[in-house]
Amino acid sequence: MQRTCMTVLATLMATWAAAGALAGQADAVKEASAALMAAWNANDPDVLRHFHPDASGYGGDGGVLGTVDAAAIAELVAAGYDVNLRLGQEHVQVLGDVAVGTGYMSGTVSVPGAPTQQGTWRTSAVWAQHDGAWKLLHWHHSPLMSEVRSIGRERPGRGSRDRMDGREARDEPRRDMDRDGGERERPGAVMLARHTVENFDHWTEVYREHARLRAEYGSLGSHVYRSADDPNDIVVAVQWRGMEGALAFGASEGLRDAMAEAEVVGEPAVWVFDTEHVKPVVDREGVNVGGPSDFSLFVRHKVENLERWMGSFNKHGHMRAEAGSLGGFVLFHPHENDDVIGFLGWESIDAAREFVEAPDLREAMEAAGVADEPDVLFLTHAYSTDR
Repeated sequence: MQRTCMTVLATLMATWAAAGALAGQADAVKEASAALMAAWNANDPDVLRHFHPDASGYGGDGGVLGTVDAAAIAELVAAGYDVNLRLGQEHVQVLGDVAVGTGYMSGTVSVPGAPTQQGTWRTSAVWAQHDGAWKLLHWHHSPLMSEVRSIGRERPGRGSRDRMDGREARDEPRRDMDRDGGERERPGAVMLARHTVENFDHWTEVYREHARLRAEYGSLGSHVYRSADDPNDIVVAVQWRGMEGALAFGASEGLRDAMAEAEVVGEPAVWVFDTEHVKPVVDREGVNVGGPSDFSLFVRHKVENLERWMGSFNKHGHMRAEAGSLGGFVLFHPHENDDVIGFLGWESIDAAREFVEAPDLREAMEAAGVADEPDVLFLTHAYSTDR
C-alpha cells in the first residue's frame, strides 16, 4: 500500500512539474514572438535571428509560399518598407519542441511602390526549438476580409463604402430592443478598456470629441465607469458591430493620438470579445441586464476549468442576489477560456464590498477552481454615449 501511494504521489508530482514546464515554455514562446514583432517594427536588420533556418510562410497578400532572405529584407528597409503592428489575443500551445501560436495582428504595413495596408490579420505561427531558443519556423497570415484595406493619409470618411465595421454599406443592421423599449442595433463585439488618466474631466472632453472616430469603426455606444477608490481609474465598455472594427480601432493611429491628447497614463488593459462569448447573468427575475447599473462589481480571474467554474457560478446566483447583485455579464475568450471577467450591477458599493469580503465567497471560489488572486474593481457609472 505504501509503495502504491508513493508511486501515485510521484506520478502526480511529475504531472504537475510537466504542466508547470509547459506553462513556462508557452511564456517563452510569447516572449520570442514579442521580440520578433519589436524587431520588425524597429526595422532591425538583425531580425533574422528570430527565424528558424528553415523558416517559410504565407503572407497576408494571398501570395505563394515565401522565405526570409537577409539581402532582400535590407533592400526593402532601405527603400522605405515600414510596419507598425501589434499582436493581440495570442494563444500558444506547446507540443514538445514545437509550439503553435494563434492571434490577431493589427496595424499598418507599408511596402515601397504600393499603397499602405491598414487592418487586422488572422495569424498563426509554428515555433521550433533551435540552438536552445524558440525560433519561428512557419507563419500564415490572412486578412479579416471586410476590414483590411488600402489607405492614404486620411481616415475613412463617414460615407465610405469600405467600412471598418465588418459590414457592407448596403446591409440592413440587426436590431434589438434597449432597456427603455426603444430599437437599437445588436452588437457583434464588446471591448472593455481599463486605464488611468491624469484628469477625468479632461479625458471626458477628449473622449466625447472623438465619438465620430469610434463611429467610423462601427461603435454602437459605450458606458463609462469610474473606480469608487480612484476616480481617475476608468473602465470603458464599448459595443461594436463586429470584431473586425473593434480590433482595427484598437490598432489605429487615431486612437493612440486621442489617448495622448486625453493624457492616459501608461498602457491600458484591453479585452475584446465577440458576443457569442458574452453570457448574460440573470440573478434576479425581472431585472433587465442590458443597461448600465449605477454601481457595478468588476472581477477578473483565472479558472482551472471554465465549465466547472460556470456551473458553480450559476449555482450561486441566489447568494449573489441576496447580497445585492442585479445581474450582468460573464465574458471569456474562446481560446483562452481560463481567463474570465464578471461584470455585475450591484445595489450599492458598500453591498458589493461586503459580498467580496465574505468568507463564503472565498470558499465558493476555491470550490469553483479559481486559480489566482482576482482583480476586483468597485465601479460607479459616470455616463453613456451613443457612439
